[in-house]
Amino acid sequence: MSKFYFLLLFLCLANADPVKQHGSQKPSLDRRIIGGSVASITDFPYQLSFQDWGAHICGAAIIGSYWAVSAAHCFNNAPTPRLRAGTAQLGVGGTVHEVDRYVLHEQFNSWSMDNDIALLHVVTPFQFSSSVQPIGLPSQGQVVAAGTQAVVSGWGLTSADGSEDSSVLLYLNTVVFSQTQCNSFYSDYGGLASGMMCSGYAEAGKDACQGDSGGPLASGGKLVGIVSWGDGCGKAGRPGVYTDVAYYRNWISSNSGI
Repeated sequence: MSKFYFLLLFLCLANADPVKQHGSQKPSLDRRIIGGSVASITDFPYQLSFQDWGAHICGAAIIGSYWAVSAAHCFNNAPTPRLRAGTAQLGVGGTVHEVDRYVLHEQFNSWSMDNDIALLHVVTPFQFSSSVQPIGLPSQGQVVAAGTQAVVSGWGLTSADGSEDSSVLLYLNTVVFSQTQCNSFYSDYGGLASGMMCSGYAEAGKDACQGDSGGPLASGGKLVGIVSWGDGCGKAGRPGVYTDVAYYRNWISSNSGI
């Protein structure tokens, strides 16, 4: 079975916008939030800006005092990763945390986007407040039911043909699709692999996009997805594809102790 890439709302890759493909086609990484609304950081206190050389390249989410989670594909060009916490303004305010080590999933495949997950450990801990808080994690294998409401956030592009990230944090309410529906949406890519899920809308105009990659998809106060890949941004019948966090819950625990 071939596979493919994605989403969301607030997702990443500053260096390129490859054509989305999966398996025989390489998934595209241009994920940003399209059709979203301005967010307050106190409503998304787990949201992080994943930076390299001071520039935003992806999103990430706080899961513990020293740990954050993002997408493995965000490390393609990130030799000096840092995380900015506690601010809705891109590149302004909050606190900046140097990353001293990170763990990419050992079976991450940059072509198929399988196992698109990474953990980041910071030198100085996140100081929790109303604008800086960890997000809860689902249990291993916990299934998010089709039709469940979720929300994705990030500073990615706000139009499919845009060239600049949003200067303010945006969010988009989405709907989780069943795996059967996701496989139907991406049947020409061979469907989705285990460890992937999709959320968004069947109609055009709302999605995550470039700059949102690695960012959080939350539902019920828990991190259920990580913006991974998709076929363009905001296309009809192409909802965002996310890393299914519940599928990797034990991996997160074994590598971070959380």
